Amino acid sequence: MRVRLSVDVEPALKRRLKVAAALRNVTVKDLIEQALERELGDSVPDRAARDLRWLEGDVSQLGLHDPYQWEEEELDEGEPLTPEYPRA
Repeated sequence: MRVRLSVDVEPALKRRLKVAAALRNVTVKDLIEQALERELGDSVPDRAARDLRWLEGDVSQLGLHDPYQWEEEELDEGEPLTPEYPRA
């Protein structure tokens, strides 16, 4: 699934993007996507990356696992206390 992202830029920057894309024989969209991927790399915080991998993964076997047992103080913050997710 893809989502739309709109960014307002100065006309001069838009012209530079169009020229750079044309010189690379790619679309402006592709040029911007490549630049964002290079810039962001793996900079997503570890927890967010783990959560994203879990959400994108196969959860068809999820019902076979024991449910997580919340501790009383965890319910207030909404996050489990585990070695993977230590309290900050």
